[in-house]
Amino acid sequence: MLNPSSTATLPLIRGSQPTDLILVHRAGQTHVKNDPQFRIPPLMEVALFYESVSRAAGTFAGASVRAIALNTVDLSPEEAQRFIAMVEEETGLPVDDVVRSGGDKLLKALLAAA
Repeated sequence: MLNPSSTATLPLIRGSQPTDLILVHRAGQTHVKNDPQFRIPPLMEVALFYESVSRAAGTFAGASVRAIALNTVDLSPEEAQRFIAMVEEETGLPVDDVVRSGGDKLLKALLAAA
């Protein structure tokens, strides 16, 4: 959705009518890749945007972002843990890097919402 050269996310969200979402983000990325004129808003704003899109102006019940999966490949293990903690503090959502830590934390967030 935040990629100005792609329109795939909107129909995927509306067509699949999800009940829950996990926001995926590359740690530290502030702009759309290869297009620095497009700033990525704070992650909570992105989450609220996706939730709004999922409601399709009230047509659907909508979905809630339940957790955030961070790609921390460019960070040391210590930096990754600090970044994860920072994003958790900023958003109030469970956050983890599933490649480094597995998906248990994010799965628990989805199951708790069910």
